[in-house]
Amino acid sequence: MIDIGRSYKVHNVDVCSAYENYLEIMSRQNEVELVEKMLPDAIEYIQHTDEYNWPNHNLYERIGNAFADIGNYKSGIKYLEMLWNGRPSNSMRSISNLGICYYFMPDYQKSISYLKKAEGMINDSTNNVTRKVLYSYLNSAYSNAQNYAEAIKYAEFAAPYIKELDGDDVYAKHLTMWAIDCGNAHQFQEAQKLFEEAKGLFSIVSDNTKVTYYSEYGFYLIKTNEIPRATDVLKNGIKLCVESLGEDYAFLTTMYHNLGRAYMLQQDYDNALLYLNKSKDLQIKLNGKAMQRTLDYIKECESK
Repeated sequence: MIDIGRSYKVHNVDVCSAYENYLEIMSRQNEVELVEKMLPDAIEYIQHTDEYNWPNHNLYERIGNAFADIGNYKSGIKYLEMLWNGRPSNSMRSISNLGICYYFMPDYQKSISYLKKAEGMINDSTNNVTRKVLYSYLNSAYSNAQNYAEAIKYAEFAAPYIKELDGDDVYAKHLTMWAIDCGNAHQFQEAQKLFEEAKGLFSIVSDNTKVTYYSEYGFYLIKTNEIPRATDVLKNGIKLCVESLGEDYAFLTTMYHNLGRAYMLQQDYDNALLYLNKSKDLQIKLNGKAMQRTLDYIKECESK
């Protein structure tokens, strides 16, 4: 049927269904190359028939979802938004994908708007994977929008599904970032409790997850003015990172920077310069340039 669509460009229900089913199956199987190869044909078919009604309406939806699934978020928005400009979709997946596409643009307010619409469609038949995805993106979108009360709410909603579906590593990282949201909301006791729960999983999680914990917890302790503790945490994280993940691991740029800042706040400018310069050098090696904030701190230390 796809060959008929290619050859004759006829507006045919079966041709539309063939494109829809192919894109749906290949997207769900993560066959990115096959999806990318088929998308131009499907788009050309729609453009040739130039009708926005059923069954083309469904094909717009499949094309938008396929773009979202392979990470082409700008094109995903283009086709999924057509549904709202024409006949709004009642598909939770399409509405959720539109929210996810906007998240990566990033446009967190639009992302939240569509993700909330999708959340309103949850019912008893909604599977746990869908719930996890929705709650996780709502948590992250609200956190990036600095609405920490809502971020914390959705972090709690997402937690049992992440624990069930994604395993200990992802769950420990979730606890760590949840703690950061609590700290930003000045819920310090709850933040400390979550950090402790994350560290309690150290015996069963990867070194990568431990390094994430040390980096985030060290920065949190600087923000809460617990500078000596921050120094110890960051030094432990740097040691583990260098030994297990390598001297060029990207997280080291942040940990060197934050450890340098911790030494600055203790007026230990020699050690501050040591770690700030380590951060600067690694940033240049990995990214071609250094953050202005790192350079400013180096200049400030050199003036002391």
